[in-house]
Amino acid sequence: MFGRARVGIVPFALTAALGLAGCTALFGIDEGTLAGPDASTDAGGATTEGGGHADGPASGPDGSSAPDGSSGADAPGGHDASVDQSGPAEAAADAPADAPADTSSPADGSAPADAGTDGPPQQGDAGVGKVGTLGDACSTPGATACNGNDSQVVLICQGGAWAESGAACPSTQRCDSTVGACADVAAGCSGKQPGDQFCSGGNAVQCGVDLTSTSTVETCGTHQTCGGSGSTASCTCTISPLCPVTGNVCNSSSSLVVCETDAQGCIWASGQQTCTDGACSGSAGAASCCTNDPGCTTVEQTCTGASTFSSCTEEANGCLAASSGTCQGSSAGNGCIPDGPTMVTCGCTTDADCTGCQSGFVCNGGYCGCDTTANCESGDCCNLSQAVHLCYPLGEGCTM
Repeated sequence: MFGRARVGIVPFALTAALGLAGCTALFGIDEGTLAGPDASTDAGGATTEGGGHADGPASGPDGSSAPDGSSGADAPGGHDASVDQSGPAEAAADAPADAPADTSSPADGSAPADAGTDGPPQQGDAGVGKVGTLGDACSTPGATACNGNDSQVVLICQGGAWAESGAACPSTQRCDSTVGACADVAAGCSGKQPGDQFCSGGNAVQCGVDLTSTSTVETCGTHQTCGGSGSTASCTCTISPLCPVTGNVCNSSSSLVVCETDAQGCIWASGQQTCTDGACSGSAGAASCCTNDPGCTTVEQTCTGASTFSSCTEEANGCLAASSGTCQGSSAGNGCIPDGPTMVTCGCTTDADCTGCQSGFVCNGGYCGCDTTANCESGDCCNLSQAVHLCYPLGEGCTM
């Protein structure tokens, strides 16, 4: 009836003296075994199956628990029949009733909140940065903040609420929400609103939320200038008078400018070239330098023989081109006659070349002229005032 334990005959008097608990402790028999497999242990013990040891500590002969929580008796065969009672349930039960609860970790297992760092929100209804609202709740005593952005009021956390920390910032300062203290208004932001833009140092900058700082919104390139109106500023290209378009452009009849486009889309003059012994010509963007023909430095004509000449004429591209000609067969005469310092003309070389007028006309300096007015044909007159006397139609240059 006692399972695996072997029990001899016990004197009745001893049984009566020890009681059921004493006997079970003496012989290492679990009371649950005696009571049957479905019985439960006393208060605080868990139901066992198949005669297993209850969770509660076994009592000794005097009714007390063994110091190590074991039953105090060895099972037959030398095995310790005690059960390890050091599990979480027993540890919790052994804790003093008046021990303070451990609140260092929330019930959900998340990291504990650091009450010493609860400052104002970094961004919220009050603004951006270390800001709060006068009278609202706060959690860090002694913390400072600004009463919103672009404010002259500095707040301090006292008694769980935001209060004014003292005198307001002067008119030349604002509460800086990055530190929660007064700071000077940034250069250029006086009289402006947060977010207003202006030009500074050749760049477009913007006032911060508290007017105590600025940030660059656009960096102007080498060939840009900053300009703006009202609350906006931006970089625009500086117009080069030399470069209306990208490409080669004639700056003058003898100068070529190379125009390029930079990373910002601005056209600028990257180089300039002098058209040596030539000229600059062509449409803007496609211009080029040309070179004069050898021997031509200016537009001119020169007699190269009695009836031949050379010419330097300007072509459409602006450069000078050399050519040659002859007076042979010219109706004015077969001779090459200098006509001023840079030009020639074809004319008479002898009186015989003068056949356009009456006989008696003479060749004078390549021109056929009259020596007297009588030599002029009817209706003509002889201009005697010139070194070369010419016959003119009546009324045109006549002196008679």
